Amino acid sequence: MIRFFTWTREQMTRLAAGFLLGTLLGALGATLALGMRLEALSMENASLADRLADLEDKYQRLLQQPASRLQAKDVVVHLVDFRGDERTELELRRFVRDLVKDHVIGRPVQEIDHLLIQKVIDGRRITVENRDWHLRAVMSSITWETYFLYVEATATLPV
Repeated sequence: MIRFFTWTREQMTRLAAGFLLGTLLGALGATLALGMRLEALSMENASLADRLADLEDKYQRLLQQPASRLQAKDVVVHLVDFRGDERTELELRRFVRDLVKDHVIGRPVQEIDHLLIQKVIDGRRITVENRDWHLRAVMSSITWETYFLYVEATATLPV
C-alpha cells in the first residue's frame, strides 16, 4: 500500500519559517566569526605596519651613519648543534652573553677583537642542571650594531 505524505499550509509555513530562521542564524554566526577574524587581522596589520615604520626609520639612520662610527649595542649568542633542553640552552646563552658583553657593548665595531672574544669563551666549563658543559667559540661576526657569537656546547661525560 502506498502512503502519501501531505502537508498542511500551517506545516509548510512552519517549515519555511524554520528554514529561514536557521539560514539567518547561520548567516549571523558566520558574519560574527568573520568580523572577529577581520578585527584580529586588522590589529595585526596595524602592529606590523608600526614595526615596519620603526625598522625603516632605524634603517635610514644606519644608512646615514658611517660604519667607522657604529658601536656594538647588542650581543646575540647562538648555540651550534645543541643537544639539550630549552632551559639549559637559555642558561648557557645567558652565561656566554654575560661573559662577553662588557668586551663588546659600547665599543666601536672596528675595534672589537674577535679572536680575543673567542678566547674568552674557549675551554670554559659550566654546570647547568647538574650537568657539565664544555664551551667552544666557533665563529663570530658583526652586522651593523649587533655582535653575533656562535658557540658549541657539548656535555662532558661523567667520570
